[in-house]
Amino acid sequence: MPVPDFSPGEVLTAAAMDSIGLWLIKTVTIGAGVTSIPVTNAFSADYDNYRIIIENTTTNGTASHQMQLNGQTTLYYNAGEYFLWGTGGATFFNPVAASVWTLSANVANGFYTHAIIDLINPQKATVTSGSVVSQSGNGGYNAQLLNANTISSTGFTISKVGDTMTGGTIRVYGYRD
Repeated sequence: MPVPDFSPGEVLTAAAMDSIGLWLIKTVTIGAGVTSIPVTNAFSADYDNYRIIIENTTTNGTASHQMQLNGQTTLYYNAGEYFLWGTGGATFFNPVAASVWTLSANVANGFYTHAIIDLINPQKATVTSGSVVSQSGNGGYNAQLLNANTISSTGFTISKVGDTMTGGTIRVYGYRD
């Protein structure tokens, strides 16, 4: 299918709008020196799958970024790797049940953190799975995500336990089916 090309003042048809793959649902601005950012009303029956982009948040400290779906406090699993730029090696880790998903590693104080998180079915009363790719100043992080609960969520919270974040944005997109 070709990429839609719209002109100013053009009346858009249902077919043209249906050809768009990602819809922006919500944008949240990250304040100064915050430890957590709740994002409410992000997931609904309108979409099955979501992309969350965190960009340009400055880290204050070295704690990892974390994510928790609303109403779900157990059975979070991450499996993947993290690495430091220029070291030529990666550290792999196996999943262990936790109360949050880890979204970053090797966080450097004063550097920007960026992350792309894809989630499948967070709004359904079924297992939620997905992936995260992030970069935090002096390293990168890639992981598969699983929440084994069968609880529906409408939102999530991004946090840094013991440290803070300043600035940047969180954008939530729904994947068009």
